[in-house]
Amino acid sequence: MIKISQLTNQGTINFNNNKITISTLTSTNNEIENSVSLNFNNDLKLIENDISRVKQLTENYKNSLNGWIQEESIELQNLWAEKRNPGLNQYLKQLSEWTNKTVSNIIFDSNINNNFNEMVISKCKSLNNLMFVIETDGGNIFGSYHTILPPKPSQWILRDKGHFVFSLVNPYGTKPVKFTPIIDECYPLWFYKSTPSLFCVQSFCHISTNKQCYINSKEWSGKSFNETYNDTVGKGGNIFTKTVFPSHFGLKRLVVLTWR
Repeated sequence: MIKISQLTNQGTINFNNNKITISTLTSTNNEIENSVSLNFNNDLKLIENDISRVKQLTENYKNSLNGWIQEESIELQNLWAEKRNPGLNQYLKQLSEWTNKTVSNIIFDSNINNNFNEMVISKCKSLNNLMFVIETDGGNIFGSYHTILPPKPSQWILRDKGHFVFSLVNPYGTKPVKFTPIIDECYPLWFYKSTPSLFCVQSFCHISTNKQCYINSKEWSGKSFNETYNDTVGKGGNIFTKTVFPSHFGLKRLVVLTWR
């Protein structure tokens, strides 16, 4: 028992097995006025639980923040890429009219990303209204639009009523032009399992990360471009790069967008 000398009234503190009892006495009748018990073990456990809960909340917040930063970082990089190279921006209005969609979102840009499989193919089940825009090492720009995607690599989509291909910049200097299929089974999209090959549109193009890209010909696909698409220009597959398979070209930039 320890006397509390600094208190006006008499008081005692009892220590017993990690438990403290503080008693204060009245100055007149010496009766116990107040008794407070502190159990160190229970209090420490409560404090530890609170610390653990705060740590978990902090970790959850940190993970959420890191995820947001990563998503925003990719979007900011895409925006800066377009600012540095505004080649695509000037065509967005035209592409919007062709797709009948108003909002586009870049999900892959080869100027920033190098993992096409991770950024595009692995997300196919959650994507739709996908557009590829290809810029060749010769300065030509063309692409394709797809409303149905293969569920996995190495599997053709046979038909897609919303599919079309287009030319934005070509060797003949024509205005941007859209080509729609004239047959049902036009085999509009195939994803390759691994690089360097990326994807193929059967009667249109084969795209890879090396200099082995080409515009498909009848020799390669069994059908010429104007047997599959409504060739309103009359140049066949030559409209895109002035050559078809077996001639090849290199990929300068590939941008993949979604539309809604």
